[in-house]
Amino acid sequence: MIFMNNENVISFKEALLSITDMPTKAWIYLPADKKWNLNSKCAVLESDEVPPELEDKPDAGVPAFAKQNDLMQVLPVTVMQDISKNVRLQKSVASLDDIFQAFQYYYKHDAFIRLNV
Repeated sequence: MIFMNNENVISFKEALLSITDMPTKAWIYLPADKKWNLNSKCAVLESDEVPPELEDKPDAGVPAFAKQNDLMQVLPVTVMQDISKNVRLQKSVASLDDIFQAFQYYYKHDAFIRLNV
């Protein structure tokens, strides 16, 4: 599998295809410019523990690998798994585009999308 310890950059598509198998303590990291698509570079990494005095710093806990690859912490893997599960409950044959659309909606509104099926 292509997770944390290997510190690999993969596509967001690859991450979504295997989201159910990813470690639940990890986070999805995507490009800091926020111009995301299924081919965006992505990493699945555990964030570093943040001491209370550093919690207000924007990049506190962000792994060096993410910083070196200009990636920002986006969502916990568990939330991404919930987004995917929610889409599949609404649409049994959900496409990656459906899941990506649901991810974008969740990121913008902090809520699950309601698909018109």
